[in-house]
Amino acid sequence: MNYLADTHALVWYLTGDRRLSTVADELFQQAEKNSITLYIPTIVLAETEAVFKKKYQNNARLNLFLQSLSLYPAIHLYPFDEEVFVQYMTTPSHLEIHDRIIAATAQLTKSVIITKDSILRKAKDIKTVW
Repeated sequence: MNYLADTHALVWYLTGDRRLSTVADELFQQAEKNSITLYIPTIVLAETEAVFKKKYQNNARLNLFLQSLSLYPAIHLYPFDEEVFVQYMTTPSHLEIHDRIIAATAQLTKSVIITKDSILRKAKDIKTVW
């Protein structure tokens, strides 16, 4: 099965935050061990960078993670491209723009979204885990 990281899940994983669920933590660890495929949309990277700058005043953890991606062949960055945009047009319009992009990417990659976001978790036709 494929998984896709939402922003808070990625931030909390990279910072070791206790708010990350046990299930989510295990999925990130499995991706690092190449046991599952994990996608990270570029919009999630942009949001992660914004969180790190605001909360931690630097991007050291994010930069280290990006530099180490070559060590984890099961973790893939996924761009916001034309294909994602076309899929985005079919996602629930009540979602915020970034959530629609994340949902569209999950649909294209046939992934379950790792998220605590209650709005995403309640959205029709979007599979999530927390």
